[in-house]
Amino acid sequence: MINFLFALTLVAQFQSLHGHTSYKIDSAKYICAYNYIKNNTTAKRIRVSRCIVDLDRWGFPIDSLTDYPDEKNALIAFIERKKNERNKESFSDEITIQTPVVKRPKNILFFSQIENNMLVACLLPFDKRRHRMKDIDKFDIISRFNDSESFLFIFDENNKIKKVITVFVYYD
Repeated sequence: MINFLFALTLVAQFQSLHGHTSYKIDSAKYICAYNYIKNNTTAKRIRVSRCIVDLDRWGFPIDSLTDYPDEKNALIAFIERKKNERNKESFSDEITIQTPVVKRPKNILFFSQIENNMLVACLLPFDKRRHRMKDIDKFDIISRFNDSESFLFIFDENNKIKKVITVFVYYD
């Protein structure tokens, strides 16, 4: 029994260490994407949602990835796979810890999970007449009848942005 508990403890520690390493890598990508959006858009007072959303990638023009064949193939495979599968929303306080908390936001930024060094970010206007602060982490509510600027970030192996594709989406 003691050996079993010891083995279980080792497995838990390994998973904790593995998850922590992954968090550091992913955290760098999320921060890099946030800074890009903050510095390259006219959006003011951006609040990052702690909700990780299964954001669509089908709206991004695949032809713009002709110089990146591996990423193009990964994007095509992702789009095909997502025709039949959706991930549930998850929440990550680690993302919001790394960014400033904006008390009266004008924009809400949602991120997707990172997959194959690709990350989607969706920047939505936050209208205090239509939205409530308690709904900041609810993508379905914030995006309803709203327009967004969506970004597909492609990162290199050093977590630097290799390419960004931007599209405008209207949700109804």
